Amino acid sequence: MNYLHRLPLDTLKIDRSFVTKLSDDASEQRAVVAIIALAHELGLNVVAEGIEEKAELHWLQAHACLYGQGYLMAKPSSLNAAAAHLDRDFQW
Repeated sequence: MNYLHRLPLDTLKIDRSFVTKLSDDASEQRAVVAIIALAHELGLNVVAEGIEEKAELHWLQAHACLYGQGYLMAKPSSLNAAAAHLDRDFQW
C-alpha cells in the first residue's frame, strides 16, 4: 500500500484470485469493494483480471470497476489475430 503513494501509477489491477471467488465468498466481495473504493479515492483506474463468467463481469460493473480482462472477453492471441479482431469488431 505504501507504494501507491510513491510510484507514478494510474491504474490498479485486481488479481484474478479475488475475481474467481466473488460468487462464493462475501469477505472476498468486501475486499474487492474496498480495493475499488481505495483506487477511486486515489484517482486510479481499476482493472479486474481473470473475468471468466458473466456474473463476475456484472458484479464488477455494478461496483464501479470499469475495466476488465479475461477469457470472457477473449482468449490470448497473437498480435496479428488481435489486430484482425479489432479491425473486424471496431470500425472507426
